[in-house]
Formats: sequence, C-alpha cells, structure tokens
Amino acid sequence: MKNKSKKSVQMKSTVCAVTATAMLCLAQPVWGNSSHGFTVTQVDAGGIVETVAQNMSTEIPEGAKISAKQAEETIKRLFPMLNKATATNAEFAEQNYSNTGAKVWEIMFSFQKGNRGTGFSASVNAVTGEIVSVYIPRYLLMSLQEGPAQPLGREAASKKALEWIKKNIKSVNANELVENPLYMGMTKSLFSPTTYEFYFNVSVNGIPSDADMISMSLDEQGQVTTFNRTQQSELTPASSVAKISAEAVRKQYEESFEVELSYIPSAQFARTRGSYFLGYVPKTEAGFSIDANTGEVLDYGGEPVKADQYKPVDIPISSGVYTPSPKPLLSGDEAVKWVQSQMDISKNYKATNKRLGKRWSDKESSVWSISFSDLQNGRDLSVEVDSKTGQIYTYNFYSYRFESGMKSEQDKTSAVNKVSKKDAEKIAFRTISRLTPDAAKEWKLTSSVEPGKNDPYQNYQFSFTRYAGGIPISGDTLSIAVGMDGQVNQFANYSFAQISDLPLNSKPVITEAEAKAAFLKETELKLKFAQYGGYMSMNGSGEPSTKLVYYPVRKDINSMYLISIPLDAITGKWHDTILLEYSNTETAPAKDTKGHKSEAALNTMVQYRVMIPDEDQKISPDQEITTGDWYLFVARALNSSLDQYYGENTEPYGSIKPENKYYKAIQSLVSQNWLPYEPDAAFSTERKITRDELALMLTQMLNYEKLGLTFTKDDVIPGAIDSASVMNKGAAIITMKLGLIPVIDGKFMPQRVVTRAEAAEVLLRLSELAGKSDSFMNENFMW
Repeated sequence: MKNKSKKSVQMKSTVCAVTATAMLCLAQPVWGNSSHGFTVTQVDAGGIVETVAQNMSTEIPEGAKISAKQAEETIKRLFPMLNKATATNAEFAEQNYSNTGAKVWEIMFSFQKGNRGTGFSASVNAVTGEIVSVYIPRYLLMSLQEGPAQPLGREAASKKALEWIKKNIKSVNANELVENPLYMGMTKSLFSPTTYEFYFNVSVNGIPSDADMISMSLDEQGQVTTFNRTQQSELTPASSVAKISAEAVRKQYEESFEVELSYIPSAQFARTRGSYFLGYVPKTEAGFSIDANTGEVLDYGGEPVKADQYKPVDIPISSGVYTPSPKPLLSGDEAVKWVQSQMDISKNYKATNKRLGKRWSDKESSVWSISFSDLQNGRDLSVEVDSKTGQIYTYNFYSYRFESGMKSEQDKTSAVNKVSKKDAEKIAFRTISRLTPDAAKEWKLTSSVEPGKNDPYQNYQFSFTRYAGGIPISGDTLSIAVGMDGQVNQFANYSFAQISDLPLNSKPVITEAEAKAAFLKETELKLKFAQYGGYMSMNGSGEPSTKLVYYPVRKDINSMYLISIPLDAITGKWHDTILLEYSNTETAPAKDTKGHKSEAALNTMVQYRVMIPDEDQKISPDQEITTGDWYLFVARALNSSLDQYYGENTEPYGSIKPENKYYKAIQSLVSQNWLPYEPDAAFSTERKITRDELALMLTQMLNYEKLGLTFTKDDVIPGAIDSASVMNKGAAIITMKLGLIPVIDGKFMPQRVVTRAEAAEVLLRLSELAGKSDSFMNENFMW
C-alpha cells in the first residue's frame, strides 16, 4: 500500500536532483512549452526517490505523426512482455544519434521485481511509427519466462529474425535483406547464455545499402532481445542503375589487380600473434570499390584514388634519428619531461594524469600513459611512452571545442600559413625518424591522404609499413596526421614483430602470377550503395553521402577478410588467420570423437573452445586429466578467449608463475571465488583428479560447499553400494542429485580418475544449470 503522505511531483529526471533538504526543480521538455514527456517521481518525507508510471502524452509535436502514447503502444505490441514493465519517461528527438534526420520518440522503461529493478529503453520513428531500437534485459525475459522451450540453432534463429522483420518492419523488404559478412562474431562461452546476433543491409531496389542497416539479437528461445536500425534517412540514392557494366568493371579490375609477398602473423586478429609465414595478399588498391557510374577507384573516403597515392616511398636518411632514453623512466615526472624533450608541446599543456601499466596489445611492455590538458584552447593530449626505452608509441590530440565553444590552434591558422602536402610529408618523415628505431631502414610511406574539403579537422594523413629485406610485415604499421598548421596531431606505432622471428630464409614456391590467378578466381564484384562520411575519424565526421559502387568480396564471403585472406607462398593453400573464437564459422569436430559414447559432449567442448584439438586435430577423449586440466577447462568455459587474455595480476599463485600454462586459468577461477585467494597446502595442478575430488570442486562452483558439509558419514548416496568409501559425502550426494556425476553400475567410484570425455559430460550438464540454480552464473543472465 502506498504511503498517502507522499507527494507526487513532475520533473525531468536528467536535469533534476533531490537533495536531503527535498529541493525540487522543474524542467520543460526539449521541444517547447507543452508538457510532452517527463518523468513522474514520488518523493517521500525522508528524501527517498521512487520512479513510478506516467501517463504518456497523446499530443503530437510538430513534425511528428504519432504521440508518445502511440509509441509506447507500438513497443508493447511488438514485445508483449513489456506490459509488465513501466514506461517512465518519453522524449521527442528531432535527430536520433543513429538515424540522422529522423524524428524519434525515445521511451524509458523500468521493471521492478521486489526490491530489484532494472531500466532500459526503446525508440520509435515518430513519423512512420516503426520501431527503431529496443533493448530488453535478459533479467526481464527470464523473470517472465513461462517454461523451458526447445533451444533453437543459428539457422532457425535466422529464420525467426527475418520473419519478425517481415511482420513488423513494413518499410523493409525482408526477402531482399543481405546479411553482412564483415561482422566479427562476438566470442561465445559455454557458461554464457546463448545469443544469436545478426547484421543485415537493407536493400534499395534490390541493391544493399551501407546507409541502412539492421542489427538484432535473439536468445535461444527465439525471442528478440535487441533491435537497432541505423539509417541515414536523408541519403536517398539518385539511381540504382549502373552506367558501367559488370563485365567492363571486371575487366578493369583484373587488369589493375596486384598481389604482394608479405610476412604474415599466424593470428592477425589477436593479441598473441604467434609465428609468421610467407604469403601473398592483395595490394591495398585491390580492396577498394569502383564507382559504378564513372569507373573511378575510390579510397576509404569515397574520393578517387590519385596516381602513386599508395606507391611505397622510402624515408630519407635524417640527421634527427631515434635515440632511446639514457635511463629508465622511473617516475611519471621523468616520463613527462622526456616526452616534452621529444615532441614540440605547447607550454599551455599541463600533465593531468600519469599511469604506469601495459599496452593493451603487448603483454611484455611497460608504458607510461600520460594525459595533458590545454584549457585555454580546449584540447587534450594523450601519450604512451615506454618506461624502459623512452620510445613513444602513441601521441594523440583531442579537441572539445564544440562542447566548450573554444577555438583550437588549428582554427587560428591563416590560409597563408597552411602547409602544403609536400611540407606535411617532410614533417611526417622527420617525426617518424625521431620516434622510431631504424626508421629509414625498416619503414616506407605506403599511403598519403589529403583532407576532404568538408572535413571539420583538416589533416594530412600518412601511413607507413614496416619491411624486412624488401618484404612488408603485415600488421606492423605507423600512422601520423599533420594539421594545416604543421602540428603533429596524431602518431601511432603498431609494430610487434621481432625481425629475428621472421622466416627470412623462406623462398616462395608459388609465383606472383599464380597467386594473382588464385585470388581473382575467388573474388567477385557486387553492387551496393556505399556510404562515405558520417563516421568519426581523425578529420572529424564529414557529411555523409552514398555512391553506387562495385565492391570486391570473396565468393565464400569469409568474415572479416573481404578479399585479403592470405595465400601461403610455400604451400599454395589459403591460410585462415582469424582465431576460431572470433569467427562466425562453426568449429570442425575433433577427428577422434566419432562414435565415442561422449561424442556430443566432446564436440560441444570443441565448439566452445573449452577443449582445443592438437595439431593432428585430435582431443584424446579417454586421456585422464589433472587438476590443472580441469582448471583450464572451467576457465575456458567462462571465457573462450582466455588464451588471448592479458590479466593485470603477475603475482605467483603458490609455485605457479605467470608463464605457467595454467596461470591464467587459475587467476580466472580465483576471481570467481572458485579457488581461494591463497592456495592451500594441498594445491596442485599435476595431481590426477578423482570423481570424489571433482564432486567437491563442483559444490564450490555452485556455492553449495557449506551445504555439502552438513551431511555426515552416516548419510548414504542413493543407488551407490560404495557410499561408505566416499570422502566428500555431501558433495557427492549434491552433484549426483543434480545429475552432474551419475553412479556407474551402482557405484560412485570415488577414486576413479576422470577422463577428458567424462569432464566434457560434466561441464555440459553444468552449463545447463547456468542461470537456473540459486547462484551459479546468474550474473551472466542479468544483462
């Protein structure tokens, strides 16, 4: 029952605060003086704020065709479970962040269950009445779930997604949606809830458009959990008819297509790159789109590629070459002084933050991350510098002049003082030489881009590639941006290869001509409306536009590669360098699981990267496991990218040091409280794990360990004639009751060593308890 002493006050939650003295403020909605869209809030005598339902306005603002009430009704019609949620706020936005020019109703919801609540939002096009975006927390879905249903596979989920779009988004022809192959799949873990994510390009006259995209997620029951339509509504293509035929473009493309011999890391999209191999990849220009009306090759900004724009240029030998710091930079102040000695930094910039840590992409590094601020000109500067050598890795200016109304130094540069491209290139060469070891020997300029006429920030952008013996090293790049005032506004060094680790003595068996033919055989040109501009870059966000283009893509539409999957120069085979956990492709089963009684469980473990096959693609199902193996399997079930993860902790865990193969897994389990903060005396990673010990470990994971201790030696394990020989009696009873460790031929067999196949069965059963027990992995199901 509500306390009648409470007062109901209307206020806008984003700009008002309730203090201990119960001071309240009133705010007008964003579009005028009418009372559209505000939050109704109750404040009791103790200053406790309670958000309650509001009566959504039926008024229609100028430029809209539906009211806030109609928008709410649309959302609840599409997602009936939201009838249990409360609409708490509505705002009319004339320019939604993901729908330039679109007028949108943004509705906030809350869902309260007892003392626990959650908030989320949805938006509806205020003109068409179609859903624009929605996010439904899994907590709400699970709270309202009526019962278990048969889980869907990805193919069935895809059909569900398309059916939902066809039924509810009338402005889209669902039959012409094109699933975007360039999406890098999110990593999935065995203990996380199953989510299927889809990215579609909406078609215009049968041609997919980058300016109109739909992303959505479905859970394993086929319920839509997120939906977002990113639409540049003002970008209506002038024509969908190409003036140049596909045959003519194909001929032009083949004549200009070139490949390049490179040293390529075995894992390109990962923190741990592994070894390098010699392979062929297409040259940069081969990946560009071709204007379907003019035949011009377009760069990433949609501008015609200029002659020699991507031709490698040597860095001239300079008098100002890289010199490391004479001593380690032991303090933040020392790091600041060193950076100031290496770069031309205005005295207006004051160091505001200094942190010592590791680079996100290099676990061996030790770097100072320093932030500078110039309040006078409204700019910030961030720098990463190696604490041992003084080498500067990144150097970036940021302007917040639009927020503050201040003008940057670049704004003050007169037309007379603007540097030419040639002068900017010289500045880039001098900077690279001063900041990079062996710059003239190892690096070449491989891309130069002039600023666009409409770019908010005017910068020349230069990219450099690292070479070894005349062969480029894939992934080792430098970039630098030079402003019109000659100021270096951005510098970034992403080079990790050790020259000694490269296969310098390898000689290609496959010729360049053979490689070119192989790439062209697998490449096709497709039509689409490409969007240029509208994205944030070093030069700001230029005005968006679309062009009808032919774009190259592999016939097998291999995610992330476009056309650049490497061709091994020795074997002539395609070399997939995307880690399986980042790929949308299904993982092939191990070769030695076929016909095994635990085949299904083992295949699931391989699919989720819990168990990783060896070089022969075998997994040895009947091999006995150690406690360390179990820790590793459980940690990968939590995070399938464990092997790519860099933890902050480097302290030994007992005798286990960071270089130990089990170290990451152990730290992961410590953070879950599944292992103690300090190892006990019996801790070991090499001891074979028995069923008795496994039962105890499972109760620790399930948070039933104390419950297990309430059982006594007189308690009997149901159906087990060897109950008396079980040491962890309570743990055995609990895990058996939960179906995790079943009896075998009427026996629990406490001293029997667990095999990889048996571990797979246990982990699969355990995963089915995630989010469904009193505590196990519930946090993964709350977002």
